[in-house]
Amino acid sequence: MGNKTHLEILYQGLDAWNAWRRKNPKVRPDLRGISFTKVDMSFIDLHGADLRDSVLREVLFNYANFKNAKLDGADLSQTALLYANLSQASLKKARLIRSNLTDANCEKADLSLANMKWAGLWRTNFRQAHLTNTILTEADLQDAYCQKAVFDGADLRKTILARADLQQASLRNANLQSAILVEAHLESADLRGANLQSTDLKDTSFYKAKLGNVTFNDALLDGTILSGCDLRTCHFNKASLVNSKMIGCNLQGVNLSGLDLRGAVLWKSDLTGADLHNSDCLDVEFAECKMANANLQNAILERTEFGAADLTNANLRGAQLENSSLLGAIVEGANFDKCVVYGLSAWDLIGTPKSQKDLIISPRNQGDVTTDDLEFAQFVYLIYNNQKIRNFMNTLTEKNVLILGRFSPPERKIVLDGLRENLRSFNLLPIVFDFDAPTDRDLTETVQTLASMSMFVIVDVTNPKSTPLEMEATVKQFKIPFMPIIDTSADPRPFAMMKDLQKSFHWVLPTLAYKSKEELFKNLKLAIVDRAVEKHNQLRDQKAKENIPMLTIEDLLKSNRRNQSAKFKKKKKATALL
Repeated sequence: MGNKTHLEILYQGLDAWNAWRRKNPKVRPDLRGISFTKVDMSFIDLHGADLRDSVLREVLFNYANFKNAKLDGADLSQTALLYANLSQASLKKARLIRSNLTDANCEKADLSLANMKWAGLWRTNFRQAHLTNTILTEADLQDAYCQKAVFDGADLRKTILARADLQQASLRNANLQSAILVEAHLESADLRGANLQSTDLKDTSFYKAKLGNVTFNDALLDGTILSGCDLRTCHFNKASLVNSKMIGCNLQGVNLSGLDLRGAVLWKSDLTGADLHNSDCLDVEFAECKMANANLQNAILERTEFGAADLTNANLRGAQLENSSLLGAIVEGANFDKCVVYGLSAWDLIGTPKSQKDLIISPRNQGDVTTDDLEFAQFVYLIYNNQKIRNFMNTLTEKNVLILGRFSPPERKIVLDGLRENLRSFNLLPIVFDFDAPTDRDLTETVQTLASMSMFVIVDVTNPKSTPLEMEATVKQFKIPFMPIIDTSADPRPFAMMKDLQKSFHWVLPTLAYKSKEELFKNLKLAIVDRAVEKHNQLRDQKAKENIPMLTIEDLLKSNRRNQSAKFKKKKKATALL
């Protein structure tokens, strides 16, 4: 029991007690086992007092001073402690069921094993407080200050922690099932082994928090910040991660299958071996992510960003990639079979996919138009579905002009560039071949490709170097006008093979001689454009009049019978001679 003298002073009333405390500040009142119920002790000074095992149910302790007090095992059920000072107080195993500690100061207080079920703890200060194994079931800690507080093993089921500040707090093995942590701050907090199943975590920040073995099953993580976290051992079964931020996270091997990740940002995260099959990843950003061996089968990946992502050996079979970007992605060994790639941007892919069969390039509900190459798919679709592109492809050869020649010395390059500039005024699309050859084909193949898309070709044969070879490779293959030109002030006559080409192929026009670039550019329409267009039209008319040979199956059968009969007669004659 407590000290009788101290108890007598207390019974004299609040004013007498506080006056005695002011005169004897160093005395630690001994009020162990005291019993008070339904009394008003607001503003009482109980700092350093020993109230262990006391019964203080339904007492008003508003603005009371319990600093450094001992309340271990005390029953403070339904007590009002508004604005009370419990800093550094000890409340181990205390009962604070349904108590109201709104705005109370519990900084560095020890509330280990206390029962605070249904307690009102709005804006309560728990900075660096110890609440190990404390029962806080259905308590209300809205806007509470809990920086560096210890909640290890605490029971926080259905607790309201909306907007609570739990930065650097420890919640190891805490049970937060069905709790509400909307907009809470858990930056750098330690939640290893914590249970957050069915928890509402909308817009909560876990930036750089320790989340080993955390259970997020059925949790609402919409808008949640998980950036900088190691999530390898976390469980997300049936969780919602809409608009979540997981930048720079470690998600190696994590199971995210079937989850709603719409609008999530996973920039630079490591998803090596992660399982996202059947997940909804609409508008997700996977830019620069490591996704080797990841499973994205049948995932919804519309408008998803994979720029520079590593998809080595990833499985994207059946995924919906409409309007997504794979710009610069590594796709070595990846499986893209049966993907929907309508509107996909697949430029500068690195590596070769393992398989990319039956890629669907058509919009939904418009039939399945398929192809078997990601980079080619976007081109095929433009031809298939875009009238303007089809028109462009049809008129491509009516505008393109390929210009070939030497680019050194500089005066030769000046002529070629001048031709390009002046031809544009005639609504033509000149192409000067002055770029390096692609790595996977030689120069001749590139020239042939460009020539096949051109209306006519201008070839400057002044002091030629590779030009004769380029003409030899293209003239015989493409029936389009070739317009040789030569600067007689630098080279009096064309190369010897030119005469043979002009004699054998009538679409190689007579060589046009000019004395200066000014003379050439001034008479460009008459000397080149008009002649080339006229020849182009002649060739087109000739092609239209050409008869297309036809062969029937009946013709083939008759020919085969004649051949068989001839062989039989020959064999019979040879046998007779023997």
